[in-house]
Amino acid sequence: MSHLDWELSAFLDGELAGDQRRAAAEHVLSCSACRAELDETAAIRARVRGLPMLEAPSGLLPAPVFKPFHRRRSVWVGAVAAVAAITIGVATITAPATQVGTVDDLARRFGARQSLDPTFSPTNAVPNLETGE
Repeated sequence: MSHLDWELSAFLDGELAGDQRRAAAEHVLSCSACRAELDETAAIRARVRGLPMLEAPSGLLPAPVFKPFHRRRSVWVGAVAAVAAITIGVATITAPATQVGTVDDLARRFGARQSLDPTFSPTNAVPNLETGE
C-alpha cells in the first residue's frame, strides 16, 4: 500500500469500512511517515475543536428577508377562515336536500307509531314547555 492520502482523514473520522480500515491501520503501524502525519493531524483537529465558539458580528450577515410565520398571524387567520368558508360551502352544496314533511307524511309516521303503542299520540309526543311534561 502506498502512503495514505485522503484515507488518513477518513481513517481518523472512522469512515473507512472493514478491509480498508484494517489495511490503513496496518499501514500506519508499519509506516513512520504516515504515523507521524496521523499524529499531527489528530493533534491539529484536537486544537481546532478546543477553540471557543464565537458569535458572528451582527453586521456580518444580512437581515432575513422574510418574516417568520408566527409573526404573520393575520395571514394564518385569513387562511383558516378561507378554508372554513370553503368547507361550509362544499358541505352545503353536497348535502342532500332536506325533505319538508307534509301533514299527511307526519300522520302516516305517527299512525305507524300509534299502531305499535296504543298510549302514543301526537299531542304527548312533544313535551309541553310550560309544564315540562
